[in-house]
Amino acid sequence: MTPTPIGGGILTLSFQMSDTNPKSQTPKISSVSLFVNKAQVDDYNTATTAAERDAEDIGLFVTAIQVLTNGTLKSIDVGMRYLTNIAAPATSLAAYEFDKFLLSSRDTVDNDTVKTSIPARKMSAVTLESNGITLVNTGAVATYRTTYAAIAVSNNDNPLAPERMIVSS
Repeated sequence: MTPTPIGGGILTLSFQMSDTNPKSQTPKISSVSLFVNKAQVDDYNTATTAAERDAEDIGLFVTAIQVLTNGTLKSIDVGMRYLTNIAAPATSLAAYEFDKFLLSSRDTVDNDTVKTSIPARKMSAVTLESNGITLVNTGAVATYRTTYAAIAVSNNDNPLAPERMIVSS
């Protein structure tokens, strides 16, 4: 399955809120995403300074939205969209976003915990340890963890070390 470029980009702006997440005690994040023109993505991403990025159409939009929010801009993600053209799973597969595999990892520099998940978990692709919730690090799980460690970084751009992968409850 090779994704097909669909000719456009995506802009996601994340804002920190005043209220905090009850579990992590960190500010809640609210995100706004919209599709943008590929040429605008290219212009923004090839700008070499913050001033040049701010002068591009996407930069001007970011400035405009900041005037309209009390949230603090946390991050700007500007990239391309790809379409896989694959049909949704059959209802008989019971692929639900809340049935997840959860991966905990650690920032190898700051030691901060980073968590991510895989929705619609496929139990037939994994082996569980004797506790019934921890995934054995073999096969598809080992491949996922290795490739995750190769590409994922913390919010401080530090490498991540996968620790434990479990079935969500």
